[in-house]
Amino acid sequence: MKNIRFLFLYIFISTLLVSCQDDDGDDVPTQEFAETLNVRVDGLDFNIGVNQDNYLISGNTNCNKIFIYTILKNEEKYYKLNFELLKNGELKKVECWEAPESLGTFKLYLTPDFKPASSVEITNFSYDPATNDIRFGFEGTLYLENEVNTSNTKEISGSIELDSFRSIDCSLTHSQRIEYNSSSFQFNTIYARKTEYAGTLTEYQFISNNGYILNLISENNLWEMPIGTYNF
Repeated sequence: MKNIRFLFLYIFISTLLVSCQDDDGDDVPTQEFAETLNVRVDGLDFNIGVNQDNYLISGNTNCNKIFIYTILKNEEKYYKLNFELLKNGELKKVECWEAPESLGTFKLYLTPDFKPASSVEITNFSYDPATNDIRFGFEGTLYLENEVNTSNTKEISGSIELDSFRSIDCSLTHSQRIEYNSSSFQFNTIYARKTEYAGTLTEYQFISNNGYILNLISENNLWEMPIGTYNF
């Protein structure tokens, strides 16, 4: 049997047993915080400061995630642009809902589920956990949901600055993730799954935002194992 050395020393496994609540963007109340948002959607600019009537920004930080919901509107267009990121700046999801010009349903443009970092780049990210201040730029392409023709897209770019953003405390349950970042390799979990089989085997699957999948099958509880080097 081939031995494979799995180096926990070099892969940081966060064993936070938490549940990250995701507020619904339509139901989240507005917050009293300072904000600046400059967004371009398909060449149309939205420049937002404080106390304007043509926008709404809401959301929260929760566990290791940041949820930002925005409404952008002017005489021409009405958009809902939503971001979900990790607190280290890694992207999990971007959604852009476009209102119909007449009666009809919203069109949803979004990042790919499997590899969201391939279509939208997050730049100059900073997050202060003490103040909950958030800064980042973004640029990329969103794709129409369930559309085979990949030319049906929305180009987005801009920057967001939020001070004293709303924070929700983590509740203790069972969120697990793997994070590893070096100059040559990055792995930031955006989806995780645990499957228990008959007997004693358990499979752990982690999917990163840059397209990698890590599967581990073990007879032991992964999160109770001490940091070290293991043969399996």
